[in-house]
Amino acid sequence: MESPEPLLFRIARWLTFGSAVSIIFSIAASETLLGLALAALLLSGGRMRLPRIWLSLSLFLLGTLASLAFSPDPVAGLPQVRKIFVFTILLLVFSTLRDMRTIRWLFLCWAGAGTLTALRGLVQFGHKVQEAHAQGRGFYEYYVAERITGFTSHWMTFGGEEMFALLMVTAFLFFACLPRKRFWIWLLCAVLMAVALLLGFTRSIWLAPLIQASWE
Repeated sequence: MESPEPLLFRIARWLTFGSAVSIIFSIAASETLLGLALAALLLSGGRMRLPRIWLSLSLFLLGTLASLAFSPDPVAGLPQVRKIFVFTILLLVFSTLRDMRTIRWLFLCWAGAGTLTALRGLVQFGHKVQEAHAQGRGFYEYYVAERITGFTSHWMTFGGEEMFALLMVTAFLFFACLPRKRFWIWLLCAVLMAVALLLGFTRSIWLAPLIQASWE
């Protein structure tokens, strides 16, 4: 009989879950939950697992630190070093989210969060069309510097997050063996995210899902 999980380990799991989902809405909230989850995991004494990419990731991070050490202006690179902290999400997810039921819920929450931010982006797009028309300006000229951002502060962040949410939902649709009724619900979510992604006018983001899909 398996021993019950320590309370702190269960707390670490749900903090990790919250961090992974809340990134769609707020980077600050996600990183706060990430820090709390890491502290809870370390204090829980639970087993920590690393994904198989840990060696290549370690070499990448060491290369980043080496480039900083030999830089003529190391202070300018400190913000990037602080961002190394976010890579601990790999350790947390791989250590705490181990059962398929929790992982399934994570995918569904990503789909829901991605759809909500897509809807917000679509509303923003409508407003920007109206604003361009009211100012008598060409839409592309007006829009290219003020694109839709969803719940984020920049269109590149919005596009990247929507891209990953869309890829996760697409994988879910292909491999989760959903009942027909639920399949159409999540397909609608995927379509809304794809439309928002296109209306973001970020061409590099348009190409990325196609490249990812070809690799899979």
